[in-house]
Amino acid sequence: MVTARRRHRRSESGHALVFALVALLMVSVAGALLAGSLLLHLRAARQEADDVRLTALADAAVAASLAELAASPASRGLTERDFGGGSIASEIDRPEPEVAVVVARAVYGRSTRRVRTEVRLTAAGPRVVAWRPLPATAAR
Repeated sequence: MVTARRRHRRSESGHALVFALVALLMVSVAGALLAGSLLLHLRAARQEADDVRLTALADAAVAASLAELAASPASRGLTERDFGGGSIASEIDRPEPEVAVVVARAVYGRSTRRVRTEVRLTAAGPRVVAWRPLPATAAR
């Protein structure tokens, strides 16, 4: 004969397993959300690091172009060359005798950054008077 105490145990025998499975499901969902959040932060950090590299490479292309202008005011720019894990190039136009426009391009991985710099040519050397980023495919 089954006593009242045994019946009570039998009716609760599956509840512990159900609670354990629900707790395991909640921990799994929380872990997946945490992993997704960390992945998003990692991607954002990597993109920011690439942006910093591209900016540094574009500035290096401008600096090299200014050095070329200081050495030879007739310079037409830099041919594409490897630099700092990427590549740089520039074109120099001379709309006026004392003004040069430098369009510098930097490539790092699959990303490209272009900048347009207006330069005043003085007796002390080239001097940047304006700098602005350009869309990667924009014409001068």
